[in-house]
Amino acid sequence: MFVGVRAVFIDEISMLSAAILGKINYRLQQITGTYDQVFGGLHIILCGDFRQLPPVRATPCYTVPINQLGAPILWQSIDYFPLVRVVRQTDELFSRILTKIGDGLKLSVNNIKLIESRHKSESWCKENVPDAVRLFYSNFEVDSYNRKAINNAHNCIATDIMLGYSSNSERGQQQGKLHKMSVAETDGLPYMLPLAVGYPYMITSNINVGDGLVNGAIGVLRHIERQPADPAEAGPSTSTTSPPTKDEIITLWFEFPDKSTGASAKLKSRPYVLSKPNTLSVDWVPVYKKVVNITLTKTVKCKRKQFPCVPACAITIHKSQGGTFDVIVYKYSSKQPQQLVYVAMSRVTSITDCISSRRRTLLDFQTWARRKRLTNYTRYSH
Repeated sequence: MFVGVRAVFIDEISMLSAAILGKINYRLQQITGTYDQVFGGLHIILCGDFRQLPPVRATPCYTVPINQLGAPILWQSIDYFPLVRVVRQTDELFSRILTKIGDGLKLSVNNIKLIESRHKSESWCKENVPDAVRLFYSNFEVDSYNRKAINNAHNCIATDIMLGYSSNSERGQQQGKLHKMSVAETDGLPYMLPLAVGYPYMITSNINVGDGLVNGAIGVLRHIERQPADPAEAGPSTSTTSPPTKDEIITLWFEFPDKSTGASAKLKSRPYVLSKPNTLSVDWVPVYKKVVNITLTKTVKCKRKQFPCVPACAITIHKSQGGTFDVIVYKYSSKQPQQLVYVAMSRVTSITDCISSRRRTLLDFQTWARRKRLTNYTRYSH
C-alpha cells in the first residue's frame, strides 16, 4: 500500500491529538523500517486551522502527550508555514472579523455592529430560516431541539441482544445503563432513532471512508424503506444477522449535498433503484442497519442492531468543525470560549448566512490567556 509513497497529507490537524500524531510517527517508521528519522523519513504535510477547537479530552498535536512527559515534541521537527489567504469566506470583512475572534483581538465598534445586525429572535428564525442548521454548545440542547423539530416521526428502536449476564436482575441493571449511554459510547448507534422524511440526519460511524460515507456526513432523509410482505420484492441488504421481519425498516435513503458522497453505494444500488422509478431516485444513497458489540462490564455485552445516524436539525459546535453550511443559526453565549465562537461563526461563507439567536454583545472576546494558548503552536515550531 505504501510502495512509492513519498508524502502523507493530513487535513484538519487541529482535531489531531499529540498522542495520535505520535502513533502516526511510529507506524510510518514501522512501515518504512526507518527508525532514525521522524515519520520514517517520509514527507508529512499537515493542514488545518489552529484557531479551531482542540481535540476533546486530549492535548493538541503541538504539545507533549500526557503519558510521555519529557519526550521530544514531534511538532518541533515540522516547519510552520502560515497561509494568509482565506478560501471559505468570500466576504473579506467577515474574514477579518473571524481572524480577530480566533486570535483573541478586540473587535472595533463597527465589527460589533455588523455582528449584532445578525442577532435575531427565535420566532424570527423559525419563520424565516426554518431549515437552517442550529448550532448549540451542549448535547443536551441539541437533543432537545431535535426532538421538538422533527414532526410526525417514527421511532426506530434498536434491536439489543444482551449477552453474558448471570441473572435477570443483572440484565435489567445493565440495560438501564445501556439506555443512558451516549451515541459516542455505543459506537454511533442510538437506542431510539426518530425518523421523518425531509429532515437532515448525520452519519455517526464510518460506513465507507473511500465513498465519503463517514462520521459527520449530513444528508436529507428522502425515503424510508420497509421489508415488504413478499421477500422476493426486498432490495439489497447488508444484514449479517437474522432476516428482517415484515414491515421492519430495512433501508434509509439519503440525499447528500455533495453528489460524490456515496457514489459507489449509488452505483451498486442503481439496478434496484431503476426498478422502482416512482419511489426511489438515482441521486439517493442507501444506508443499512449496522451491528456492533457494546461492552458493559467484563462479562456483560450487548449486540446492537441499528442505523448509524442521528437527527441533524441541530448539532453541537464541536461536531460542525470542518463543515461548511449554507445558513446557520448559532446560539451564542458570552460564557463560551473564543475558539468555540470562532468555529461556529466560520461554518458559513458570508456574515449574511450567520444568524445569532441570542442578543448578547460580542465585546469581550479579548481573552489574553486563551490567545497565548492559541499561539503556542508557532513557538513550538521553532
